[in-house]
Amino acid sequence: MPLHEKLEVFYCIFEVTTPYVTQRQEMEAPRIMLEQRFIALVEQAAASNEPIKVAIRRPIPIWSQFDQQWFDREASIEFKNNAYVAKYGADD
Repeated sequence: MPLHEKLEVFYCIFEVTTPYVTQRQEMEAPRIMLEQRFIALVEQAAASNEPIKVAIRRPIPIWSQFDQQWFDREASIEFKNNAYVAKYGADD
């Protein structure tokens, strides 16, 4: 991947859900920093015995040929640790 692509800044939202609270953090940073943050949160959740779900979401502009305009669509990925799946199921 070329350096300019690695340094392109993206906007995203991190969400960490526990049985008690959902923490939400907005962040703008290069892709590599966002990836590192997500991986760190997933590793923390995987090591925990408490039910935790980690998600990262970001809008992606999509051109609609039908409407002739741009729309934001959400792209996301999430991780649920074993305790979360045992308590709430995989398809919460």
